[in-house]
Amino acid sequence: MKGIIATAAGVGFTGLTVWAVNQVRYELRDDALCIEYFGVCARRVPYSDIESVERGVPLWNEHYQRLSRDPNICLRLRRGVLSKNLVINPPRTEEFIAQLRARLQPA
Repeated sequence: MKGIIATAAGVGFTGLTVWAVNQVRYELRDDALCIEYFGVCARRVPYSDIESVERGVPLWNEHYQRLSRDPNICLRLRRGVLSKNLVINPPRTEEFIAQLRARLQPA
């Protein structure tokens, strides 16, 4: 009986973790990219801190990804907390890249 309870708890925890990871949202605000979990901005990246936007995943990075088949985007930052590379995978990848790059262009 203890084994069944432990297995059920493990499966429940795994399911909850997968669900929570997939709650990440990427919002392009007026002055910064905001990475949100459950409507709360967990990571704010000012556009002035983004050096470039590329597809792919570098060796050393900070990541805020969903469990999905959407392609990864690497934001090369001018400075970083853990790394200068931040990896995300927003839905509608090409549209997101175009909108983000447009915000990085000087006015």
